[in-house]
Amino acid sequence: QPTKKPIWDLLKKLINTHNPSFKYTSILVNNDVKTEYHFDRNNNGNSYCIGIGNFKGGGIDFKVDDKQVKNIDNRDRWLYYNGKEWEHKTASYTGNRYAIIYYSKK
Repeated sequence: QPTKKPIWDLLKKLINTHNPSFKYTSILVNNDVKTEYHFDRNNNGNSYCIGIGNFKGGGIDFKVDDKQVKNIDNRDRWLYYNGKEWEHKTASYTGNRYAIIYYSKK
């Protein structure tokens, strides 16, 4: 029976290469998930997110206020943010996008 451990090991290596001291309890891998504006209810503290794949656009849109949105491009780049306090959504994109998110639950 196949095991998920090799994938888990690769995901741990990925974050450890970027920031070996970052503490997390969970890793979420989204494939082509397009979210609406939301807050991450169960997160505790900041998260790291990176977008990978063959896509154009994307990133994360953060609500600055009722009229302003700030887009942060995280394609092949690490984004460190507090999704519990900052309202955000997936920015529009075309193609195939994976988002890998490292976070701590309450």
